Amino acid sequence: MAVDHVNATSINPGHKGLVETDETVFRIWNDRKNELRSIAEPILQSVAFRRLSSITFLGILSPRFASQCQSPIYKRRSVRNTLGRSYDGSRQSHSLGVALIALDICRHLNFPPEVQKYAVAWGLLHDIGNWPLSHTGEYAFSRITNTKTKEVRLWLVNADRHAPQRFWVRDALRECDIDPKRLTGLFLGQPDLALAPLSKIFRSPLTPDMLEGVWRTGLSFGVDVPSPDRLRNALWKNLFDDTYLESSRSYTAITFWRAKSAIYRRFFNSPSIARWESAWSLAILRTFGGVSLEESLDLSEKTVVNRVLAHGLPEVSELHRWKPLQRYVLRSGNKKVLGDIEVENLCSTLAEETMGGSAPV
Repeated sequence: MAVDHVNATSINPGHKGLVETDETVFRIWNDRKNELRSIAEPILQSVAFRRLSSITFLGILSPRFASQCQSPIYKRRSVRNTLGRSYDGSRQSHSLGVALIALDICRHLNFPPEVQKYAVAWGLLHDIGNWPLSHTGEYAFSRITNTKTKEVRLWLVNADRHAPQRFWVRDALRECDIDPKRLTGLFLGQPDLALAPLSKIFRSPLTPDMLEGVWRTGLSFGVDVPSPDRLRNALWKNLFDDTYLESSRSYTAITFWRAKSAIYRRFFNSPSIARWESAWSLAILRTFGGVSLEESLDLSEKTVVNRVLAHGLPEVSELHRWKPLQRYVLRSGNKKVLGDIEVENLCSTLAEETMGGSAPV
């Protein structure tokens, strides 16, 4: 199947507005890019990482597509008022933010430079397996290619022949003196002893990915979310490298979790919005059913959106999502302050629950 794609050597962002948003609304990350260059310049220059500049963070739910695709989100007055103030930007900008948040946490907790280096690599590369339109496209392309984003990520990190060679980052990692196998263990939650304290943070409810992503989404939807640096300052580490949420600052974590819960309740779990995104996911599946993994990674979002609109959205009677509907609850009730809790145990308080309506197999 012939497809129009992004130039994989230059990585043309496709949407000029994505670059403008990344350089203005999320300038906080671009202004600190030099902090990452000294650690991970080869990764920043890799084709795989630069490809992320063409992928919209919220997929079809982004304000970027509000008018063109008649999104039900932006018919709401509270959200319409945010359109002139903020877009959600790209997966590349998000990944820069995640890497910098991870680096800030490591510095705040006095982790050694070796651990900081792996934290940065984890942040920069955690989304390199993402398809166009992020999670909207993930449902379709994972079925078309019979793989998952996390598998693609590991293939690219380890230069696996299942993935396109031009997107491999193994050599870039080695230039940074980062062992792809150690990084793989970190992604799988199977770290070596030195990286274990870092892994506990990355697998907690307050992972840098979640802190940046929820904050970024809040800007787009007009929901007030605590900035990532406030959560970073709420962490402390004991002599055994165990990281805790500090009791006196736990209100910030509670506020963050309630904001995340509100975003999911009002938007991602809204029946009309979930059905609408499901229709897009199913339409992508039907429209691009013949593409290879390489072609799917290289598709431009403009091509995906225009071809779906040309064919029209299907009627859906069930959800077609990248994962089941989730809700986020605070199991401490109405408490405003929590006792000191080790981050790996926070999931018992800041809890995630699966709702009904999972995507069909």
